[in-house]
Amino acid sequence: MAVYRVPIDVRFADLDALGHVNSTRILSYAEHARVEWLLEHGGAPSASELPIILASAHVEYKAPIQKSAQVEVVMWVAKVGTKSWEFDYEVRDRGTSAVYATVKTVQVAYDYAKAESRPIDPVLRAKLEALQPMVKA
Repeated sequence: MAVYRVPIDVRFADLDALGHVNSTRILSYAEHARVEWLLEHGGAPSASELPIILASAHVEYKAPIQKSAQVEVVMWVAKVGTKSWEFDYEVRDRGTSAVYATVKTVQVAYDYAKAESRPIDPVLRAKLEALQPMVKA
């Protein structure tokens, strides 16, 4: 399966009173991976000019993340539609591959000047499709 990997540094500010990563930070970790991919592969000229709008996000928590964890986000494309696509993520340990959380987000191709959704650009579509798991016939 084609995946995109991003290492995450767990910062002291990410921790809650119990000493593990606060649940809200998981969405920030997924956002970091998504933005990095869009900047590197998705044709976004800068983080302030992303050609998308986030439509939904869902997190399932599997295990607490300690400050000492070696965290990475592994991301791939689950589905590509006409104007939207789904990214799936695993927030996991780089050393053990233990999964701390799974995330799903839906992005919509968006034209901010017109304030409306638009079809996914063909170049972006090809890159999204390259990040999908191989499907057996």
